[in-house]
Amino acid sequence: MEIQTHSYLFIPNYAAYAQQSVQFLRGRLNLTGGLRWDYFRWTDDDQVNPNVSGTLNANKFQPKAGISYVPSSKVPLNLSFNFGRGINTQDARGIVEMPHSPRIATTNFYQLGAAHNAHRFSVSADTFLIDRSNEQVYIPDDGTLEFKGPSRSYGYEAKGSVRVNRYLAVNASITKVTQSFFLGTVPRVYVDSAPHNVEDAGVTLSGWRGFYSSLRWRHVGNYRLDGLDADIRASGLDVVDFAVTKRIRPWVEFSLKT
Repeated sequence: MEIQTHSYLFIPNYAAYAQQSVQFLRGRLNLTGGLRWDYFRWTDDDQVNPNVSGTLNANKFQPKAGISYVPSSKVPLNLSFNFGRGINTQDARGIVEMPHSPRIATTNFYQLGAAHNAHRFSVSADTFLIDRSNEQVYIPDDGTLEFKGPSRSYGYEAKGSVRVNRYLAVNASITKVTQSFFLGTVPRVYVDSAPHNVEDAGVTLSGWRGFYSSLRWRHVGNYRLDGLDADIRASGLDVVDFAVTKRIRPWVEFSLKT
């Protein structure tokens, strides 16, 4: 049996973060800003091909900002806008063996939303836009990660929960990515191999006659497997989980999960 890959990898990551919040209008208007700095160092000691071994480094700043506003102290409604930047990297082998490729990809996230929280009822909804400097994909042939180019995604999400009584609560949520595509492509090439809609719902029973149980349903919609042909798709799936626990004695507990 021939060994194809045998590497010792060392990837330290050092970071520093600062954040400041300021409130106005007796706390109804809140402004938040932050900045994070990350330093990465990738070392690849390849035991099969020593000539590709080496060490590289890179660093990146990540800002964040947020505005939240409560129009009236009498109405539990919160309006917000948030911006944040995240980062992701290739693995050490991909970076060291391909030193001219991008080392760190950034993801800019913009979110505009509203939330209402009453005594037993809460609901929130928002729309989002995500810009990635490089879409990260997995290459199964050699087990590495690769940056495929800049992409943009946008969509919406909504969540809600109701406490029916002191024992029973119901919740549900939906996340929908309406579009996800690579920038600068003609004809447009869409991001594939990722679901665009996810829904879930659940019922939770807590403390009724010593019973604790939950019923959960999750749905993942079908999604495209080809960036150009929308008819090549993977099927969606549904998952149902049920769990119940009953304390019989202080030292005996019955539990069932399916």
